[in-house]
Amino acid sequence: MAYSEIDAVIREWSERHSLALNTEFGGQERRFCYVSGGPEECFQVSIEPPESGRVLVNAWSVETIDDAELHESWTVEIRDLPQSLEVALRQVSAWNARPKGPATWGTSAMGRK
Repeated sequence: MAYSEIDAVIREWSERHSLALNTEFGGQERRFCYVSGGPEECFQVSIEPPESGRVLVNAWSVETIDDAELHESWTVEIRDLPQSLEVALRQVSAWNARPKGPATWGTSAMGRK
């Protein structure tokens, strides 16, 4: 199991923040959580398997009201993973609090009148 060395840390972090931990995507072992940003906003924190004692943590926008493409990543020592996960979650909170552009959708675009 590629994640066995860090699974306990990821699980504890996701439970502390009441995030559902996904462990598979497309038939591949993965670790990621979706983080709601409120109406029309969704983000993801993903963790790559450890490699040579280091871990890559990503924060991404999945869906934003203004179609903003947001991404930040951190490569850290395994011992620093707990702090890195907290940093990623704070980044998502900062993105959620950003001034947002106009919605790229509208009721007419959705077929409503």
